[in-house]
This record gives sequence, structure tokens and C-alpha cells, in this order.
Amino acid sequence: MMKSAQRWLTSLVEFAAIVLSGVSFYMFHNTLQVHGTQMAPEARGAGMALFALCLFLGQAVGVPIAAPIVDRWGAPPVFWAAAIFLPLLALWFAHAIRRRGARA
Repeated sequence: MMKSAQRWLTSLVEFAAIVLSGVSFYMFHNTLQVHGTQMAPEARGAGMALFALCLFLGQAVGVPIAAPIVDRWGAPPVFWAAAIFLPLLALWFAHAIRRRGARA
């Protein structure tokens, strides 16, 4: 009985972590995209093109970087790296937005 309760609690925590990370990623993605579309009209097209380029280039480069890591140590190190660096990137971006707002 104890094993079953522990397994249920572990599954609940894993589900909550997945939901939180997914929602957080999409909130960050949408914020980046909105700031890309709020550029000056003459730079908006270039900004959105650069946004799309970075999105797809990151996916294209990420796979060959992650593949040897997954082959050697499995997937957890890749997810741990994302869990560490994505929030750091989001914090840096939030700080940059605040700094830019203070100058305007």
C-alpha cells in the first residue's frame, strides 16, 4: 500500500512539473514573440524573421549537440540543462525589458 501511495505522489509531482515547465516555456515564447512584433514598423519584418531564424536554428543545432549526451548519459542531463538555463534566460530577458523600459 505504501509503495502505491508513493508512486501516486511521484506521478503527481512529475505531472505538475511538466505542466509548469510547459506553461512557462510558452509564456516565455509568447513574450519574445510579442516584443518582436512591437518593433518599429520598418524593422518589424526583420525582427520576426530573426525570431523565426533563431527558433528553428536552435532546434537544428540543439539535436546534434544533445544527441551525443543522450547516447552517453541518457536524456536527464539535457532536461537538467534546460531546467537550469531556460529560467536564467527568462530572468535575463525580464531584466533587459525592465532596463529598457526605465530608459524610455
